[in-house]
Amino acid sequence: KKSDGQSSPLKKAEGGIPVEHSKTIMRKILRPENCNSSGIVEIGEVLKWIDLASLATSWKHAGGNSVTSRIDQIHFSPELPRLGDIVILNTKLIRVYGYKMEIVVKVSYNSKQSKEQKPLCTAYSVFVALDFDVPNISNNPPVFKPTPRSIPPLKLSTDEERKMYKLSVLHQAQRREKYLLMKKSKKTEGKHAAEGSKWKTTTTEIVLPQYANPYQTCFGGQQMAWLVDACVVCAGNLMSEGSIEDLRVSCIEEVFFKAPVFLGQMVEILAQPTRMCGEDSVEIEVTLFSTCRFTKKRTRCSQTFVTLKSKRGLQYKPATEGEKAREEESQN
Repeated sequence: KKSDGQSSPLKKAEGGIPVEHSKTIMRKILRPENCNSSGIVEIGEVLKWIDLASLATSWKHAGGNSVTSRIDQIHFSPELPRLGDIVILNTKLIRVYGYKMEIVVKVSYNSKQSKEQKPLCTAYSVFVALDFDVPNISNNPPVFKPTPRSIPPLKLSTDEERKMYKLSVLHQAQRREKYLLMKKSKKTEGKHAAEGSKWKTTTTEIVLPQYANPYQTCFGGQQMAWLVDACVVCAGNLMSEGSIEDLRVSCIEEVFFKAPVFLGQMVEILAQPTRMCGEDSVEIEVTLFSTCRFTKKRTRCSQTFVTLKSKRGLQYKPATEGEKAREEESQN
């Protein structure tokens, strides 16, 4: 059968639900529980809000359940909002392909001192539309069977929306390259795991009800907050003076969510430095593992790299073969 010229992904996306339908605006007043002791916002809180705002947009378009698949690299402004400022998150859908949705989140804040709106960061996230079958309660543990489901196409009405669609296609190709690099990193980690590192930081959390969505899996934003917290503690060990309050998260690489984390599971977060980025910045690799409370099986669930900066200076020099290998891979 001859092609009618209408089969390209861009032309297929011309029909469907308009972008305006799923746009979301979220505003958050920075309260003491969202800030550190210096009154500066905790980046983990911002990540949780990014995930929730994206989730709202995905639900509006998909008309049902969806979960976080990955979040692209995020660069944060050097100047962060403070206690009493208002953080504003604007989200919109830029591409639908199969059962996946890519969403852009632009985060800014209104400063109570200058009375002006300032940019904080921009994030691109991918959500997957799923149907969760009701688990058989006779199973031990209960077995959830998520099934990908079809979702309506996205209607592109403006040149800007078409431009963002093409940008999403480019993001998909870049993610594939990063995924292959992460697989290589996983092999290296296993090869040198027994060597250990004096800079390695491990922390443990339990997935409580407030951290889980309606289908009893941990929010991606909560996982990201735990990952960042572990990196801050790890980087704090590299400081010769000052405290962790002097650390600033400048960049988070793409976050991969490889497996769900269920309500009641114990998670272990492992953070270890990979390389210095100048005299005042360090890159840290961080991975979250879950342990099933019934089978005791340990599963790698999410992973990323976080760059932190300190005005006080940081000191890290790889000593073991594993540390040297991780530094070399990171530089490449």
